[in-house]
Amino acid sequence: MAIITEKNPAPVKKPATVLIDEKKCKGCDLCVYYCPQETLALSKTIGARGYPVAIVVQDNCTGCQECARVCPDVCIEIFR
Repeated sequence: MAIITEKNPAPVKKPATVLIDEKKCKGCDLCVYYCPQETLALSKTIGARGYPVAIVVQDNCTGCQECARVCPDVCIEIFR
């Protein structure tokens, strides 16, 4: 267990990067519903399939990958 001091501060975690394939997204809203950080939302514009697509609205992704797991069309990738 590391001891946190002024000389040894706690590591700062960078947010994970969320990539959404907007051409495949059908706007089912499952990723938005299951995201515990409320990182995603549906856009106000229409995607290639004729539905609003999922977009990243906050830069606070922890990389839990819940959104990618529930996506029925495998549109989401998470990178750290």
